[in-house]
Amino acid sequence: MSQRRESGFTLIEILVAIFLFALTAVGLASALSLGLTGLRDSRDLVLAQAALQAEIAHLRSADPESLQEQVKGPFLGGDDKLGPLGGRGELTIRNLPESSLLEVTAEVSWVDWASQESRIALSTILWKGGLR
Repeated sequence: MSQRRESGFTLIEILVAIFLFALTAVGLASALSLGLTGLRDSRDLVLAQAALQAEIAHLRSADPESLQEQVKGPFLGGDDKLGPLGGRGELTIRNLPESSLLEVTAEVSWVDWASQESRIALSTILWKGGLR
């Protein structure tokens, strides 16, 4: 009786290898997708925070009398479109009762890549006597 020795892989070994490769590829694709989603969300949040910080800086250089007149409206910079974020900025200023203080809230809203509305707001207290 002659013995045949053939080298190579069996069908089962090949199928297991293909399954393991596919499982790894799906896991990597999922991780990449989550990473890109996080990156987009972080970028939008950084752009919104930069817009808020710019508006607060603009408020500090504004005339206190002009701030008292504005109750609610777009950012003082004029254009309420926020560049690459494509959102809107809104400013709310109200006098605090029986004080010489203003409560200022700057809010940015935008529609993210998943068509969901996102918002971030920054509130601060400013003195009417001079913001410098």
